[in-house]
Amino acid sequence: MSAQTLVKRTRASVPRAKTGCSTCKVRHVKCGEERPECRRCVDSGRSCDGYEARRYGHVKPQCGRSIVIPTTTRVACPTPLAAITSYSIPFKIPGSQKDRQKLHYFCVQAASDLSGNLCSGSDFWSNTVLRCSHEEPVVRHALIALSSIHLDLVTTDCPEGQGFGSELTSVESLLQYNKAIRQLRTYLSSRERPSVKVALICCALFYCFESTRGEYDSALGHLQNGLSILRDAMARRKSEAHTIESKDEPEDLQSLEQFFIRLDLQATVFDEGRVPLLEFTSLDERTGIKPIVATDIFQNLYEAQLALDKLRNQAWRFCTINAPLKHVQPEELPAHVVQEKKQLVSQFKHWSSALEALWHQQDSDSCQRSQSLTFQESATMLKVLHRSAQMLILANFPHDYSIFGSTPNERGREIISLIESLRLTDPSRRTYSCEVGIIAPLSMLGSSCQDPQVCGKAMMLLAASKRREGLVDAQMVVRIARRILMLRTGGQVDVTPPVDEPVRQTADTVIDDMAMKLWVSESMDHAQDGSCAVPRIAKMFGSAVKLFNLNLR
Repeated sequence: MSAQTLVKRTRASVPRAKTGCSTCKVRHVKCGEERPECRRCVDSGRSCDGYEARRYGHVKPQCGRSIVIPTTTRVACPTPLAAITSYSIPFKIPGSQKDRQKLHYFCVQAASDLSGNLCSGSDFWSNTVLRCSHEEPVVRHALIALSSIHLDLVTTDCPEGQGFGSELTSVESLLQYNKAIRQLRTYLSSRERPSVKVALICCALFYCFESTRGEYDSALGHLQNGLSILRDAMARRKSEAHTIESKDEPEDLQSLEQFFIRLDLQATVFDEGRVPLLEFTSLDERTGIKPIVATDIFQNLYEAQLALDKLRNQAWRFCTINAPLKHVQPEELPAHVVQEKKQLVSQFKHWSSALEALWHQQDSDSCQRSQSLTFQESATMLKVLHRSAQMLILANFPHDYSIFGSTPNERGREIISLIESLRLTDPSRRTYSCEVGIIAPLSMLGSSCQDPQVCGKAMMLLAASKRREGLVDAQMVVRIARRILMLRTGGQVDVTPPVDEPVRQTADTVIDDMAMKLWVSESMDHAQDGSCAVPRIAKMFGSAVKLFNLNLR
């Protein structure tokens, strides 16, 4: 062997990663840090033994500057966020100390809240967004703005019964947000080929910023921009197989595609007349030639969520596109509508079986028990989303009164039971997640279910929560539901403004457009927060009554 081949290899002088999973640490390989299982372990067929609990408090300074989290006199935090007195980021970050404080807060608190209980959401924030923020200043400033307003949300002391609105956003957050928008404009105008990934991440961060403070029209504007960029990028990828984007971007955009699928569905749930812009099912999948769920057991929760996102995308597109046919008699429905519903019902059932098989495998695998609690929470949230979408499909085309009208309603009670089993954060703590979680399913049951036990329990859970998920705030939904209940019954509910007798009479038999319009016009002047969202939420409840011909209870 020549002397040249015996040259000793030296390790690059960079800090060792200390946040990977236990399996990758033992193997001395780089961990992607996906949760609940890292992708390197999954791809290699190994058991991912999870992550050590992060220890915060007094952290020994490394190469970064120490960050001290200051106390503030203008806010009152209902519950402690994290027992942190100082923290040293183990890499150098440009910017002021306040910027590093906000990034620190994102790492230890905001990222977890934003992702909700979905495994892919955690990966998106802790991997895709955070890594890009280290490389691109425009993403870093947008992330700092979002972290700042998230901190405003969870710490600002709001009057009882009033949600966090734009008037409570700190000046610091708004300045950082405006700075990020200016930097994005400069970035897009100064580069011949700006990164699609950077533009999409900024759109997602701006959407979350605006929806956090209740500016829903602005949030939907950012979402529309992001969806247009993503749709154009996907079209280019198909038509230009040999361009730079087609070689470099597809893998990078995968997590963004899945994230925007879910945001697209949020906007449709928020406005029931809107058709999702993205379509991720082929004609063969919609007609049953090719299955959407092509396995009898999911390999992991990430695969299960990808399949469910695809199913929910098809379900909402199917319902909104065919909305004019929802009152058509069964024998008059077009054959393709009947066939697509049959395929959807079959695939929803198959998805449930594949998840249950994974659940049983998880219970029997002793190597996975250390992660069983996280697995169960994420799987339970997927079940909630699955059961809610499944009820929507079963109830329509043709209309089936029993799905929401039966008493007792076993499907509704199962969803309530699943939600109650989730270990959500303290309901008295105000928080924001960009993912659909429990609020939309509870709103659907509270507005549409005939079973008094289901309806009452759904509204009770909403009333006890201070969560904001995507475009919907739990307290806002409760106020609107109580308002509509007063319109329906003429009861003495403590809601301002009072209901005039003509409005009561108009709403006596059904909440029609005129009653809704009168209520909205009165409410707009008195809305404490999220006033732009009031008509949409009211429309959601009013449409549910019309669709299922039920009474609010």
